[in-house]
Amino acid sequence: MINPAARLDLLAFSQPPDGSEVLRYSYYSRKSVTAAPWVADIQFFSDQVGVGGATLRDTNMTKGSAIGNPRRFLAQFLNFNVYNIEIAEVLEPEQAGAIQLVLMQTVTKITVLDKEYLTVPTWTVPAGGGMTGVGGGSLAGPVFVNNGNPDKRNAYPIELNLEREASFSVNLLAPIAFTTAKNLVVEYVITGLLLRPRQ
Repeated sequence: MINPAARLDLLAFSQPPDGSEVLRYSYYSRKSVTAAPWVADIQFFSDQVGVGGATLRDTNMTKGSAIGNPRRFLAQFLNFNVYNIEIAEVLEPEQAGAIQLVLMQTVTKITVLDKEYLTVPTWTVPAGGGMTGVGGGSLAGPVFVNNGNPDKRNAYPIELNLEREASFSVNLLAPIAFTTAKNLVVEYVITGLLLRPRQ
């Protein structure tokens, strides 16, 4: 089994080789989940644009479950967001409850080359995008679900060197069965430094 590069390899990101460039970059992966008993394991970043119907709305991965050669990626921040598919719908307690269920009942796990790097309750991974929902519900006034202050610094810090072609996965696990009453969209964003040939 090939192991990810040692931390000394981070030097490549501070002093990129000739013909290379380093830029701040984010990879994202989005899944729609219908109202039903929750799926026990949803894998993210396994899709790629143009394959299996996936578009830029769903992901910006150019290769499923890996950073394509010759790129390398130093992942530094992780964000998680969940919201209603019907974005314009007034967020009343039923919808807010569905979002809260996902935040409180699921676990986020990151694996690289079959080695576990992170397993945490999903509620600890903020969106960094602020509130979800709109005001003016028919029950008890405006209702919002907040998954982190609207600040780009509000993210889960990680340090993960994703080598070219090294397979990785981000999984949303539901260890305990639960049911949501609304169709939801769930998404992860990984932000860090991308090392690639100079464009």
